Amino acid sequence: MQHFVQIALALPIHKQFTYAVPQELWQENLVGRRALVPFGKRTLTGIITSESSESATSAKLIHEILDDSPIFSERLLDFTKWVSEYYFASWGETLKAALPQGMSPQSVVTAKLLQPITDDELAVIAKRAPKRAALLKLITLHKGAVSVGYLQKQLNTDSISEQLDALEHAGIIRCTLGVEADIQPKMQRAVFINPAVYASQENFKAILDELDRKAPKQALLLSHLYIHSLHNSYPMLIADALQETKTSSQTVKSLKDKGLVLETEIEVSRIEKPHKESLVQREEAHLPLTIEQEHALKKINEQLSAEKYKTFLLHGVTGSGKTLVYIHAIRQALTMGKTALLLVPEISLTPQLLDRFHAVFGEEIAVLHSKMNSGERFDNWRKIERNEAKIIIGARSAIFAPITKLGLIIVDEEHEPSYKQETPSYFI
Repeated sequence: MQHFVQIALALPIHKQFTYAVPQELWQENLVGRRALVPFGKRTLTGIITSESSESATSAKLIHEILDDSPIFSERLLDFTKWVSEYYFASWGETLKAALPQGMSPQSVVTAKLLQPITDDELAVIAKRAPKRAALLKLITLHKGAVSVGYLQKQLNTDSISEQLDALEHAGIIRCTLGVEADIQPKMQRAVFINPAVYASQENFKAILDELDRKAPKQALLLSHLYIHSLHNSYPMLIADALQETKTSSQTVKSLKDKGLVLETEIEVSRIEKPHKESLVQREEAHLPLTIEQEHALKKINEQLSAEKYKTFLLHGVTGSGKTLVYIHAIRQALTMGKTALLLVPEISLTPQLLDRFHAVFGEEIAVLHSKMNSGERFDNWRKIERNEAKIIIGARSAIFAPITKLGLIIVDEEHEPSYKQETPSYFI
């Protein structure tokens, strides 16, 4: 039996597209997952929004299902659908805005130099076709393939196809159509003691004693791994183990060959740690509130306790203490078992601001903004999805973060035009 699904693509088109699911990719509960699909000559990432009961003989086959489980819950699908309709944006564009950068791979054309080009050869080309020479010079600056999108951006032009065709026809470059890599968790090698080794304390002690006589470095590393296991439920990164014990990879190999340790891979976070040299001089939550701040906080806390939706406008000039009210209101939300979202204009997401919140709330914070690389944004997004973050601080796209038990939304500097940029244009 052939199965069909409806997919929303990140295109300015107010419709969904029907695709067929290959038998080997079919499984229950596909709704809410990303799928890599053909669209004309391109390959795009779309979100499966529903299963279709109607047969569509002309439907193209899905290339790949990118997720093992749905990344959009039914509730988040409904929310993004409402946003798209209310703000006149396509559902696919809205769904893409809800994902971290790097989670919407698509087809990409790359150009690669096939032979070295001398300065004299570039000069000859420049006399006949200066634009072609400028493009070729840019390509020569890269050892491997470079995307056409990057080249267009650097040359500040929307079309370089004519120049690319000419260079490829001359046998100077090769253009290749491929698909961007999907952002993945960062994995690193780790090691742990074989559980059979310390099933008996006497046996483990005997092994350590023997190693201490014959191979003291191996004994040092094994005992270090044992201490790590007493305080942590996860394996130890090999890089950390070697650095802390001043041993080498050969020491790990020797223990593996003896069956004393096992190697695996574990996910590591790319989230930037708070600044060690904090710019914050004191923890603000202990500062006394002014009468105006107390009045504002009381009104907010009353509605939090009543669990009723209410909008407040907190008006005050820069430096009047609005952030302190935010901090106290967030603390109140957290004591009630709820989470909080702080939206800030991109220009205001400074290390000083983040330091102020880290000083109060520590590691309970996840941050989302465009200055992060795709790996950092992906890891913060997953931290939120796993309910490991109670406070989310970010720019406009953070409104789509997979937050649960949301009790408080703060839109700082809500008049800033950056909230109204891009698609969908919300906060109007």
